Amino acid sequence: MKIQKDNNNLLTIFNENIPQTKEYTYHASGYTFSDFDKGIIVLHKKQWKIISLKNLGDNMNVVYMKNKTWEIIHDKLSGINKALKLFQWFDEETGKKYYFIPGMGETEQQEKNTVLKNLWTKFAIEKTTKGMVIWGAQEDSIETDLWGYFFGLMLIYGKREGKNMVNRQKNQWNEVFLDDWVIPTTWENLSTNFSDKTNEMKWLNISKAVVYMELASIKIQIPLSGQHLAHEENLDTMIKQLQQEWVFVKADKLTNKNGMVYQISCNDYELLETFAQRYEAVEKFEKISKREFTEEMKIKLIEFIETNPEIPQDGKTEVLKEIKEWTIKLLTK
Repeated sequence: MKIQKDNNNLLTIFNENIPQTKEYTYHASGYTFSDFDKGIIVLHKKQWKIISLKNLGDNMNVVYMKNKTWEIIHDKLSGINKALKLFQWFDEETGKKYYFIPGMGETEQQEKNTVLKNLWTKFAIEKTTKGMVIWGAQEDSIETDLWGYFFGLMLIYGKREGKNMVNRQKNQWNEVFLDDWVIPTTWENLSTNFSDKTNEMKWLNISKAVVYMELASIKIQIPLSGQHLAHEENLDTMIKQLQQEWVFVKADKLTNKNGMVYQISCNDYELLETFAQRYEAVEKFEKISKREFTEEMKIKLIEFIETNPEIPQDGKTEVLKEIKEWTIKLLTK
């Protein structure tokens, strides 16, 4: 037996005694892989285990290993323009082409315009008699920037999943404590999340409170119908290109009465960290949940391999070195 990174870049245990009669195919965090049965190391309910590949179940995490980090080739985010031009129509009266955003309400329009302004872009969304129109998209721009395209889709059609976090801390003057994890809606009502033991304090000095934004995942929902269903193939290609860069996103195609919603979900910490860096002018994220969780589980994985008697000695030293030095990702089935 040998512990190794297999051809799918997954942490597995090859056992020559396991019959190689059937190939199994799985999908984990958007990553599709196939192989014959073997031992595989998985994380389930925060516990590391060795199971047979054929028994890989839902909510189990496999270990994806790679010896390089993700790098953005195009730093100018030129692909944003392509994302803004996803939906278009030609006005026969004016002879002009317009780009629009289907299904957007006025509140969301205002929010998106604030984001676009804070990012120092030239784009703007305006409500017209024909819907929400995007101004500033260039007709002849270079649109080969993969990351910029994804970033643009996120800006217009995406939502960030996370929360405002306040860390537990004692106020040294007034014996005021924060609850373990509270989510303030505004600075003004932050004090309502505190317990005032003296019942004498009406206003809370929050200068010592540690407040930060946590980014857990990104979800993009693009409505496709009629002639716009043709964009499905284009979006599928983008997903595959990201995976070729070892960045994992999951695509789901949800049908409704109007057509289809192309939903993209991602908690890949490399992509989230890059997004947070580019989005800092709008909102600053101090914590990427998946990065922190992965680093914590990585330490436990090393301990598991070092101490578990079921781990074969063959390949053990090399694998431990790779886990310590390489990037690992936990992909969920």
